[in-house]
Amino acid sequence: MRCGGCGSKVGASVLSRVLKRIRDRVPHREEVLVGLDEPDDVAVVALPKIDTPTDGKTDTVTVTEVDRYALVQTVDYFKTYTNDMYTFGYVCALHALSDCFAKGVGPVSAMCVCSVPHGLESKTEEHLVQMLAGACTALKESACALVGGHTCEGDTAMGFSVTGVCDKQSVMKKGGMCVGEKIILTKPLGTGTLLAADMQGKCKGKWHLACEKSMKQSNYQAALCLRRHGTNACTDVTGFGLIGHLVEMIRASNRSNAQEYLARARAETETDIEKSKIGAELYMDALPLIDGALETVHKLGILSTLQPENIRLKKAVVSLSPVDSSSTRTRSPLDSCVTRATTLEHPYLARVRGLFLAERHPAYPLVFDPQTSGGLLASVPADRAAECIAELKSLGYEDACVIGDVVHAHTLEARTPRTHTTNDTQETCAYIPRTHTERITQMFDDVTHTVGLSVGVCEL
Repeated sequence: MRCGGCGSKVGASVLSRVLKRIRDRVPHREEVLVGLDEPDDVAVVALPKIDTPTDGKTDTVTVTEVDRYALVQTVDYFKTYTNDMYTFGYVCALHALSDCFAKGVGPVSAMCVCSVPHGLESKTEEHLVQMLAGACTALKESACALVGGHTCEGDTAMGFSVTGVCDKQSVMKKGGMCVGEKIILTKPLGTGTLLAADMQGKCKGKWHLACEKSMKQSNYQAALCLRRHGTNACTDVTGFGLIGHLVEMIRASNRSNAQEYLARARAETETDIEKSKIGAELYMDALPLIDGALETVHKLGILSTLQPENIRLKKAVVSLSPVDSSSTRTRSPLDSCVTRATTLEHPYLARVRGLFLAERHPAYPLVFDPQTSGGLLASVPADRAAECIAELKSLGYEDACVIGDVVHAHTLEARTPRTHTTNDTQETCAYIPRTHTERITQMFDDVTHTVGLSVGVCEL
């Protein structure tokens, strides 16, 4: 059974290969400020100059005030994961709107596309009514107008194309993380495994309610709060999981940092630019998890069908583990994912040191769990993090917390100094820095939990 929600999306490696193959065919326009060249959660398009006919001639109308603004566009779509069509429509709309929220942009309008099973007219009508009623509730709460859409017959699925307007200078991006900032996550992890368990009829009622509560919580107020507390880098955690989206932020930040270095002083050496690269250190014990997520992974062995794609990180690094990964141990649910994930062509490919140790941490599988309507991931100045978390909690984001730090990549533990490339694409590296607890726990094969274990993520 294939998963619904964000777990039904096509994997990142397939998308990467497709985009590479059609790269020369992709049309461009000068008005595109953020697009496929530097992918983000949304596209940002400058308003084109308006040509109006005047006495048979064409004049270009330029309005200085209008030139400040740009259109923001995003789209999201996935299969259903539930028989509750109202809730499905509500979550679909929130999920699509979150891309705008993560950029600090207010949505203006949305168009809906949905697919419904063939059947009696009365059944089809009720199906659509419930889906759209839920979606309209979520859109109305975010002051976003529903302006049109399209329907077709097929498996139940729904999506939205959302348009907003932003000030070109104030829109937040994935890049912009700075050394010394704290990394904040506003919602708990675990929707992927819980929805998979629910589709198999193995998710307890209280777990399902906790999962649904998380998915139905809008990121709108969280985005406003993060902006008030000085965040410049933000994204929403969705199909690629926590690690995948964090790596995207790191890569985008390093790209923008390198551009700033070159613009500021062309005499900067490649070594200087390398030293300017940032990384992140995540604290596994700090990760917020939805009630039941650990049970569905470790006791029931249920993972999202998108997990094998996200877990390719692990497949690529087994040979680099400093601990003998062939030693006798109890197989984890992740092992089946590893055997199914056989290729290394992945835009977020990573290497992990201390892998055998990391996968023994209970939360480890959930850093790869695809999230449906997940929380915001952002970095804020360290001196404002505590105040930010307090405000987030007062706004109802009970699980919001600091999960790590932005650090200089070169200050993390020394790693194998080589970069793996696949199809001429430089990949990204994630690894585990040595901690005082790691030196002790590596001596034992029966370790089941490492207190204080941290996972570092950086770009080579």
